[in-house]
Amino acid sequence: MDPPSQPHQITTDELLGEAEKEEPEFVPFILWCRELFDGGEMEKLTLDFIRPKITTNFKNHDWGPLEEDPNYLDSCEEEYNKAIEAGLDDETLNNTKGLVQKYPNIKIPKAQSWTYFKGSIAHFNRVEASGGELPCTQFILHGGNYYTIGGRRRMFWHFYNHVDPTVWIMEL
Repeated sequence: MDPPSQPHQITTDELLGEAEKEEPEFVPFILWCRELFDGGEMEKLTLDFIRPKITTNFKNHDWGPLEEDPNYLDSCEEEYNKAIEAGLDDETLNNTKGLVQKYPNIKIPKAQSWTYFKGSIAHFNRVEASGGELPCTQFILHGGNYYTIGGRRRMFWHFYNHVDPTVWIMEL
């Protein structure tokens, strides 16, 4: 990733230097990855294009429920709020057995899902509200299929806010 987005990450050139010293057999693969990434293009995809194909043409993610229910994330948030009102917290939701039976009026799996989504959605909401630029999701397009290689939670933000994403597509 150039430039690194986290302090502990290294640039591709630094990675190549390390590979040349430690494991030179990886150098061609690193170069191929850089060429693939550099050959990508930004493209606007509509949610209406993505949603009906999400379980057949979009791979490496768990967006399937969004194909059937455009309001899936809203219902996850609603069930999470019910769980909080019932006195549950994230730790309890994610680490306690028997909650489905104990709380039959709460869809516990959806509430659990929201514990995963909520932080990322809140973060990207803050970025957008501050005028910042949202990072894009990256896909490798091969044989008509979009393989997610980064940005799955960013895509959840797009679905939650009903905003068509601009994505980085690298075609093989």
